[in-house]
Amino acid sequence: MKLLVIIVLLAALSLCSFAQDKKYIEEKGIVFDRQDGVELKMDMKTLDDGRKNKPCCVAIHGGGWAGGNIEDSNWLGAPLLDMGYTVFGIEYRLAPKHPFPAQIEDCKSAVRYIRANAKRFGIDPHKIVSYGGSAGGHLASLLGVLPDGVFEGNGPNKKYSSRADLVISNVGPEDMEFFLPLTGRVALRDDGFHWLFDGAAEGWDYWLPKSSPINYVNKDSAPHLLLYGGSDDLVFAAQGELFHNKMKACGAYSEIHICPGSWHILPGDFLYTYLPGFLDRFFG
Repeated sequence: MKLLVIIVLLAALSLCSFAQDKKYIEEKGIVFDRQDGVELKMDMKTLDDGRKNKPCCVAIHGGGWAGGNIEDSNWLGAPLLDMGYTVFGIEYRLAPKHPFPAQIEDCKSAVRYIRANAKRFGIDPHKIVSYGGSAGGHLASLLGVLPDGVFEGNGPNKKYSSRADLVISNVGPEDMEFFLPLTGRVALRDDGFHWLFDGAAEGWDYWLPKSSPINYVNKDSAPHLLLYGGSDDLVFAAQGELFHNKMKACGAYSEIHICPGSWHILPGDFLYTYLPGFLDRFFG
């Protein structure tokens, strides 16, 4: 099942090493919302270096919107710890039990919670980067293009913005409808989209365009770093290029990098080539 293959991405990302001899401050199992009887939690980790007003990363796991957990999110965000970021590994309600837009509603709620508690965590509420892998990349991108008030859900902290200031999308789908002419509708359903949309009252034909980050791009969209594998046949780099070109046409900042020969799992050295420069460009 391709869903299981997507989850392998998270295990591979655990190979991204970070210094083990440094001291960190951690807080586990922070409840940021409760929805449908589910306690939604996040973990916080940061270098114990005495710095205040740090930039932070909201790390969002992949897994085909139907798998993954906080630990996967923590591994994804780990490389940013030693770049001076406070990392929040988050969870969200999973399909098929919770159809879209539950996933992005929970991610937005997490961002609002972090902003509402910026002083407590010692972070700068205006320097939040959303970083997701695969399905998490899709959600991270939505955080950067959706306006406040769209897919907010009924969670708390509504007076705070749910938008990310920067986005890193690691092999994330940016145009959900891009897959249709490549696979056809029957194959598309078998490839995982039924996990995300079939439980929704409106159906997946309704939600495909509404869940696509590319359809919300405008001049105020958060700067994006888009990373893809040149041989990825799960999330094609070509749809990332379409998103990139639309961002540029709107006057929003975007950069895209494609790793030749790589599949849905990008090598660590490729990630490290582009992550620091992108983050320094905007957050210093």
